[in-house]
Amino acid sequence: MSNSGIGSLRQPRPMKPSGLDYLYDHSILVGELPQAKVRGMEQMCLQWANDCLTMRRLMIDDESRRTLARAIGAGVQRASLTLAKLSVVR
Repeated sequence: MSNSGIGSLRQPRPMKPSGLDYLYDHSILVGELPQAKVRGMEQMCLQWANDCLTMRRLMIDDESRRTLARAIGAGVQRASLTLAKLSVVR
């Protein structure tokens, strides 16, 4: 007798844990993350902003640099949400 119910569907292999798993776990709010991870995300966005400004040989004030870093962070967040949505096995 074959089992053709939901339990017989092939389950995807679990992925290896990564240091960035918290980016894809949408059940965790940023306020619940350890401060070190939040600071790490902020520093990464600031570094990307610096890299962007350096490549374009632009000099701006610190407030504008932080605004660019927030825009980069928002883009990364949107991209990670899209990737997470596309990775759901249907």
